[in-house]
Amino acid sequence: MFGELLLNRIQAQFGALPLPDLVATLTEFTAASVADALQRFILPQYPIARVIVSGGGVHNRSLHRRLRERLPDIVFESSAEYGIDPDFKEAVAFAVLADRFVQGLPATYPNTTGVRQPTLAGKLALP
Repeated sequence: MFGELLLNRIQAQFGALPLPDLVATLTEFTAASVADALQRFILPQYPIARVIVSGGGVHNRSLHRRLRERLPDIVFESSAEYGIDPDFKEAVAFAVLADRFVQGLPATYPNTTGVRQPTLAGKLALP
């Protein structure tokens, strides 16, 4: 979802900004989005003290700093601290989604993504 292709697309749209400013803006937007989601949807129902971070964002020190500043009562830890390589997240997620597809089980629900009914995700493409 995030990476060089997305950055190139955003840079084409907002090309007047120097690259460091653009990256800083996107990092701040990500931190604000995560903090907003936690504050609006999670914290009112579940008083959490810790968030375990995994995926590519785990390597972004600026993002972690901004999250800690925005949510000072929450401890942010890497999944590596629990023996789970944070870089495996995407591979595991796709494996779980593939398994659900093969079993004919929905991967998305109205209360998680806003779909009208539980929905299968993906497509089987054979060679």
